[in-house]
This record gives sequence, C-alpha cells and structure tokens, in this order.
Amino acid sequence: MKEFRSLAASFDELLASGGAGTEKLAQLRDQAAEKLKQAREVFGNFERGTLQRAKDVASKSDEYVHTNPWTAVGLGVGVGFLLGLLVSRR
Repeated sequence: MKEFRSLAASFDELLASGGAGTEKLAQLRDQAAEKLKQAREVFGNFERGTLQRAKDVASKSDEYVHTNPWTAVGLGVGVGFLLGLLVSRR
C-alpha cells in the first residue's frame, strides 16, 4: 500500500504540473515511471506469495480429504446443514 500511495502521489504531482517546463515534466515522468516499476515489483511479489500459499492450502486440503474421507464428508454435511438453517431463517 505504501508503494501504491507513493505512485499515486507521483501521478498527482505529474498531472498537477500542467504548466511546468519540459525539464520538470521529464523529471516527474521519470519519478512516476520508477515508482510504477517499484509498485509492480511489490505487487508481483505479493501475488506470487499469495498464489503459493493458496496452492499449499489446496494441497493440504486434498491430502486431508484423501486420508480422512468420512470425516470430510461429515464436515461437509455439517456445514451444509448449518448454512441451510441460517438461510431458512431469513
């Protein structure tokens, strides 16, 4: 979020400098491009980490269901029953 706020601030400054000289605009453009590069890197790392965690959870869930099929069925029935109760009361 820090990188995103910094990027947004750079673009706001770039847009606000409509009447600035070309040197100032070039400098602001370079700063905004650098901030965008940093933000993409941070968000890319976040995406890769989140995707890996989701794959780990899915793998462990699959392993658990294959190891304990009746427990998984019981949990599914229980959760379905509770959701059915909640929905029917509304």
